[in-house]
This record gives sequence, C-alpha cells and structure tokens, in this order.
Amino acid sequence: MRLPLLPLLTLLSSSNAAQILTTTLPPLLTLHLPPTQVLPKPSTLPPRTFATLSTVNTTITAPFTRAGTFEFRDPGPGSYLCEIWTNAYVFVPMRVDVSEPSPAEGGESVGGRGRKRVDVWQTFRGNEWNNKGEKLGGGTVEMGGVNVNVGVLGERGFYEARQGFSPLSLLKNPMILIGGLGMLVMFGMPKIMENMDPEMREEFEKQQRSSKLANTLTGSGSGFDAAAWLAGSNPDSSSAPVKSTGNEAKASGGGGKARKRG
Repeated sequence: MRLPLLPLLTLLSSSNAAQILTTTLPPLLTLHLPPTQVLPKPSTLPPRTFATLSTVNTTITAPFTRAGTFEFRDPGPGSYLCEIWTNAYVFVPMRVDVSEPSPAEGGESVGGRGRKRVDVWQTFRGNEWNNKGEKLGGGTVEMGGVNVNVGVLGERGFYEARQGFSPLSLLKNPMILIGGLGMLVMFGMPKIMENMDPEMREEFEKQQRSSKLANTLTGSGSGFDAAAWLAGSNPDSSSAPVKSTGNEAKASGGGGKARKRG
C-alpha cells in the first residue's frame, strides 16, 4: 500500500514546523538561582544538579544549564511539587499549578501548547497541599513564560564538625568549679575577716572554737579524738578511769590470803 506523497510531505512539514516552533518559543517555566550569601556563585554547583516537577504518576526533569537556570518547556496541566536536587545545598520547595483553558474559554493554540497558565507558590513540607505560601510568580506562554527566583535554605551537612579545645569548656567541669570555689573561700576568707567588725569577728571566732567540726579540720582543741569522733564513738567514755566494784576488791583480797596460806 502506497501512501500519497503530497499528504505525507504535508504531514512531515507540519510536525517539523510544530517542533521548530515549540523549540523557538520560550520555556513555560524557568527557575533562576540568584547569588546569595549562602550560595554566592550558583555556577559552581555540580553538573548533576537538576530540578523536578512531580505528581503522583508523573515526574518531569530539567537539567542545570550553563546560565544557572532550569527550563521546563511544556509541562501538562496539573499541580506539581517543584524541587531542586543537589548534594551541596537545600532549596525552597514550590508548588506549581499548570492550567489550560478550554476552547470555549478562548484557549487558542500557541505553538501547540495552548494558552497554558502557570502559577508558582512557596510550599512547606509536612503541611497540607492546600496550604499555600507566598506567591512567587505567574503568567502564560503569550507573556513569555514564568521566571521564578529560587531561594536557598542552607547547606547540607552530612558530617558533624569536631569541636576544638576551648578554655571556656573547663568552666563546665563540676570538679573545676568545686576546686575554684574552695580556692576562692581559702583566699577570700582572710580578706573578709580583715574587713569584718571587731564584735562580729569575735563572735565568729567564738563559734569556730565551739564547733567540733572546725576543731577537727584545724587540729585544735585539747583532748579531742578526731578518729573516735569520725567513728561515731564517745571519746569521753574512753578517757574516763575505770572504777572497780566491791566484789572485785574482795576477790582480790581473798586471793591474797590464799597465797599467804599456801
């Protein structure tokens, strides 16, 4: 079966013309990466960086161009989640809605793409899909497409930086704090005693002499047994003389007489 040559050439020419027209027309959605403090030179991103428009059943990918942009030529009608994927930075996720009016509403074809309209909002992870953020842009093909600047949230961190030595970290040690407090008391107490009133100093010294714990620490106090006090025994009972009873005296006296008889 031979096809007519003229209709075949007409069909090929029309398809080629549509492809050429689609290629020459501006992209429907273009994402730009402006220089920021976090990313001063977007051109330094790795060449594997890419952007995606994803729905439940469809994923459209756009590579990273030399101009530092991502171009989506002709996405179909629907609501998409737009994300930029790279191993160095985290970018703001966006919601992209592509709508196409019906022919009854005046949806004339422009390069085979119709009068599609694109609206871009900032979105947030973990929230409902209807929870839209700030509108970042919107337009149609006749307006030259939509150009949106994508913000950078920050750098990706895969490793935890090792903390260096800091003298201030010593103050977080409880042993250092206890030792420093003891030294402050040891060197600061004499200064406090010098500036104290004579009556208050005399009362303080009197209470210090009467304290058993203070005598133990200073080693003062006559007849005080620190070891017995720490053991919990009464040091007065150990130093008191032992008294002999009358029966013991008689037993000792009878024993003397027995020795004389023998």
